[in-house]
Amino acid sequence: MDTVEANDEDVPRDLVCHVDSAGNTYDFGFGLNWKGVIDDNRVSTYAKVAPLTEPQSVSIQL
Repeated sequence: MDTVEANDEDVPRDLVCHVDSAGNTYDFGFGLNWKGVIDDNRVSTYAKVAPLTEPQSVSIQL
C-alpha cells in the first residue's frame, strides 16, 4: 500500500519498477504485445482450457 500511496496520480509512470532476484527490471508495459493474438509456446499450456463464459459459482463454508 505504501507504493500506491507514494505515487502521484497526475504524473505518468512515476512508480519504481519491479526488479527481480536476477536483476531484471520490469518497466511499464513489460510483456505487452500490441501485434495481435499471442499464439506460441507461451500459451500452449492453457490452449486446452475452455474460455470462461459464465461466472463460476463459489462455495464458502464457514
